[in-house]
Amino acid sequence: MLVLFNLVGINLPGLGGMIFEMRIACLHTISCTLFFLLFVVSARAQPRGKVESYSTEQGLSHQRVTTMLKDGEGFMWFGTWDGINRFDGHSFVSFKSAPGNKFQIGNERIDQIVEDQTGHLWVAAYDGEIYQFDKRKEVFFPVSAIIYPGRKEKVLFRNILGAADGLIWLQSSEKGLFCVSQTDLSPGHFQHYHKDTSAQYQLPSNTINFLHEDNNHRIWIGTSEGLCCLKKAASGIFVNSGIVPAAIATQSNLTAFDEDAEQL
Repeated sequence: MLVLFNLVGINLPGLGGMIFEMRIACLHTISCTLFFLLFVVSARAQPRGKVESYSTEQGLSHQRVTTMLKDGEGFMWFGTWDGINRFDGHSFVSFKSAPGNKFQIGNERIDQIVEDQTGHLWVAAYDGEIYQFDKRKEVFFPVSAIIYPGRKEKVLFRNILGAADGLIWLQSSEKGLFCVSQTDLSPGHFQHYHKDTSAQYQLPSNTINFLHEDNNHRIWIGTSEGLCCLKKAASGIFVNSGIVPAAIATQSNLTAFDEDAEQL
């Protein structure tokens, strides 16, 4: 079920000219029938508002909503147990695998949606695959097709960690970190960072707790066995910077971080 709280006052472009002061989207995974509740607050300085609830009767592809995103064009996107849904403030359009598509989603349950700087969506499905969704062509492309071209083998991913500088950073379940281009999805065009590789791409552990891009565009990766910092080389590829003190580079389970004006 999807519940939207709307309070009048501010115009949000991209949602059909509707007037809002606040839009709070509450996600709930328990199936529920449609209801509309309109209330007027009489207390001074409090605006009028209404609560709207949407379900499959309004075009939502499934009652269970798992994730949400507002994209750069102003559309709301919702991941459900049956594909992704775009909402323009009036109606839903759902997207999922269709017969004849070159690539099929292995599981239509979507657990995460991230938008990159080129306007593409990256969605994490329940089967452990991550797909790029081209909003213009309305097609899904699996990341495993870049890593294992022409094979049915796939990487099990856990999380989309970030999108910056034309790249997408992806956390796997057991194989460390993958970095792929936002625009070039040609086979083999990716970088793999993990524990058992050469020093410039090596992580202290394949168990990743966080990824952070600092103010100098360096990538900090906290793992169960230490901290790693990647910096962009002249080739454009991120490599180990070697600046992490030995005391925390290994044998430290780092689970959180914070950055101020001078240090991490």
